[in-house]
Amino acid sequence: WISASQGVSGIAKIKRMDTEGFAVHIGGEVKDFDPSAVIPGRELNKLDRFSQFAIIASDEAVKDAGLSTENYPADRIGVVIGSGVGGLETVEDNMKKYFEKGPRRISPFVVPKMMCNAAAGQVSIYNGFKGPNFSVVTACASANHSIGEAYCLIKQGFADAVFGRV
Repeated sequence: WISASQGVSGIAKIKRMDTEGFAVHIGGEVKDFDPSAVIPGRELNKLDRFSQFAIIASDEAVKDAGLSTENYPADRIGVVIGSGVGGLETVEDNMKKYFEKGPRRISPFVVPKMMCNAAAGQVSIYNGFKGPNFSVVTACASANHSIGEAYCLIKQGFADAVFGRV
């Protein structure tokens, strides 16, 4: 936020992947991301980076909002997370393993890490929220769609509070 408010751009040469052969070599990457301050080390291996982002964002948002299971019953706090796609790093890493080392090297945790609703499920587990939980996967409309779904859950009486991330 400080950088954005001061007009500092986060756009730079892409470092997280080899861009050789691509027409674009610059982008907006999350730099200096260390989820270990919030997520225990043994849990990090079970999470794709997109779920790690969701948990860190939920930790910050829940603290900022004062949202907790002390304020609302756990089964009345829902989670709706919008995403265009799930854990692409997990898919990419395991496809590479498959082609280089064979199918026996594929982790049994591939699907739980890469599925689009992994982030919503992990945010619920991390925060102890037990209300309605799902992901909205509607491409560029995911953000607005998830906000609308959260609104509907509250309006229709299925939840008292809904955590969302888009």
